Amino acid sequence: MSFQTCNIHHLNIHAQLTAAINFGLQIDTIEQDERLHRVSTRLKPKSKNGWYIAYSDFLIMGDWQTGTTQTFKPNNRKPTRIDKQRIKKLRERIKLEKETLQKQTAKYANELYQKASHIAVHAYLDAKQVDAANGLKLIKNQLLVPLYDLASGKMENLQLIYPNGTKRFLKNGRIKGLCFPYGLLNTQLDITNHLTKVFICEGFATAASIYEMTKQPVLAAMNAYNLLPVARQALKKWPNIEIVIAGDDDYLTEQRTYKNPGKIKALEAAYILGLKVSFPPFTLEQKLVGLTDWNDYYIAASNREVV
Repeated sequence: MSFQTCNIHHLNIHAQLTAAINFGLQIDTIEQDERLHRVSTRLKPKSKNGWYIAYSDFLIMGDWQTGTTQTFKPNNRKPTRIDKQRIKKLRERIKLEKETLQKQTAKYANELYQKASHIAVHAYLDAKQVDAANGLKLIKNQLLVPLYDLASGKMENLQLIYPNGTKRFLKNGRIKGLCFPYGLLNTQLDITNHLTKVFICEGFATAASIYEMTKQPVLAAMNAYNLLPVARQALKKWPNIEIVIAGDDDYLTEQRTYKNPGKIKALEAAYILGLKVSFPPFTLEQKLVGLTDWNDYYIAASNREVV
């Protein structure tokens, strides 16, 4: 390899690395081996929701949490017809690999859930001052929150919650569009008689609190970016009922970063689908001490100590 070729190759890798970092991937190097690499993202540094596949002349990357993808070519060169064919095949390969892993994870999730015991007490539930809902289980010290596809009614993943509040999903499992249907499991998700309103929120504890305050079913989407996918499924399944997005207000995050993901994503889902939206009516003092969601509001409104 000549010096000029080596120099161009080095520049291509550097350009790809810069593009990947700007996209939001947390990486120190790029491997141009045409293989799928799972990596962390700025949004979720402790999880490997990001991915990339690098060729010598282009890079394709994405974030499985947000569903965004991007293709990068050095010097903004427009892809040729052959490039487009390669990228199309690459996207198809990524999609197939992802679906295969998700099916394997769904099978493992169901096996793990069947082995688990029914929940009685758990430190996380005590901290959030909510009762154990129908469907929660326990394995070792981990609270299992089953995540369902509303269309099929099948469980496809689990959220594991540890006593200190740490949360994680099963590796390689599907998250987008899945939810925990608080107050609906007894109906097996397919009986809509007497169903007039459904709330959609982020976390399990928030869903439990909203249910206690309203006695209406709540879909816990698990994160702000999943509010819209879950709302789409809910609207398709129940087109004639009232659906309300119950968002978080990440006020302190907004003061640090000028972004409020809880509020932005809730408003976005409501606007796109024409739904109602609500946020906890906190005072400025409550926001300044870190209260963000309806679980915080539930505890504060009950004159309890917010843990």
